[in-house]
Amino acid sequence: MEKILKLLSVLIILPLFLKADFIVKSYSEIKNKNVIRQSYEESCGASSLATLINILDDKKLSELDLLKTMSGQKLYTDMVSFADLNDAVKKLGYESKSYRIDRKSLEKLAGIPILVKIEDDPRFPHFVVIINHRG
Repeated sequence: MEKILKLLSVLIILPLFLKADFIVKSYSEIKNKNVIRQSYEESCGASSLATLINILDDKKLSELDLLKTMSGQKLYTDMVSFADLNDAVKKLGYESKSYRIDRKSLEKLAGIPILVKIEDDPRFPHFVVIINHRG
């Protein structure tokens, strides 16, 4: 009786595996699943904001969607400020706040995805999304 049950189980479950689509993905693909890559020289703000919104709200916004939101449907790829990003967030129906914080305060926010402006050289600011930052 036990052998018959095992055989029936295999016969029932086996077709499920035969119909399944197995997709092999690299670690990099899995890790960067929700990351929107920067396509233009100065579009890091738009790609970072699209990444953050897609992570937090499970949307599928592209960098181009954000660039058009910021510029009124024409493609505007010049450098943006936090104010420009804040305006885009409001146009999309979200709330946002911007703060200047030090590294110690940033470390307390570990585990919360946040949009950060890195400014080692004020002439070349860069926007990134920090996720799971420690140390």
